[in-house]
Amino acid sequence: MLLGSVVAARPAVAQLVLPQASPLARVSQTVGLTEINVTYHAPGVKGRAIWGNLVPYGQVWRAGANQSTRIRFEDDVVVGGQRVPAGQYALYVLPTDSATASIIFNRDTARWGTEGYDPRRDVFRVPVSVTAAPFSETLRYGFSNVRPSSATLDLCWEKRCFSTPIEVEVLPKAVANIRRATAKEPTNWLLLTQAAEYLVRADAEHELALELIDRAIAIQRNYYNTWVKARLLAQKDEYKTAIQLTRAAMELGERAVKASPTPPADLTAYPTLAPEMKLAVAQWKIKQ
Repeated sequence: MLLGSVVAARPAVAQLVLPQASPLARVSQTVGLTEINVTYHAPGVKGRAIWGNLVPYGQVWRAGANQSTRIRFEDDVVVGGQRVPAGQYALYVLPTDSATASIIFNRDTARWGTEGYDPRRDVFRVPVSVTAAPFSETLRYGFSNVRPSSATLDLCWEKRCFSTPIEVEVLPKAVANIRRATAKEPTNWLLLTQAAEYLVRADAEHELALELIDRAIAIQRNYYNTWVKARLLAQKDEYKTAIQLTRAAMELGERAVKASPTPPADLTAYPTLAPEMKLAVAQWKIKQ
């Protein structure tokens, strides 16, 4: 009983929180429809010789500080030409010399740095581009050359950057989103038109695009969806019908501009589209 009283009277031990020498950092980037996240601890140069010294050549490096750097892909991606399944991986770098290095994706994300690192759990290794860069005191990750279906992952520290391209598949996920959204709102002509226009811009899934745009026109025919259908038919080399539809779209656009009261916000873009329509008719006349 006495012992219990003593234990109960002992004050709780407070957790001491202090700044870390290599603070935690995160960076994320959406490429196409795929989110990519990197979580790491960022060391500083602090006057030290980094490459070939603090980070020896020929040895696996944690690509940061403290626990393993982690990278997460929301969907399957292609890194340096190799397919990587969706999921989270430990990220390591193997610098060979001052000009060459490889990036390593490993399944074990619970290591402290490289302690207990097991190459048998590597998903793959791929060479990365090593380039000179402006001095960076703090190690940092980032994304450059971000495009609709690709980006470059950059690790920069001191006067060097390690870069690798990442590619994503956009169309399958976009089509799935289109089917889901249009099933939920089957009478929304604007949604149907925007979905069809995306497929036209991607020059893909023509039959689905035709189904969507025909449904939109049946609900509310206007210059926007008529113009989208014209472009779709032109992609199928049906230039005569595409020209007819474009002329009809231009007539509908002129009416929308003159309409009173002012047309809704989703039908006010005709003046900016008219030159594109006229140019398309001239080009399609030559092709038909």
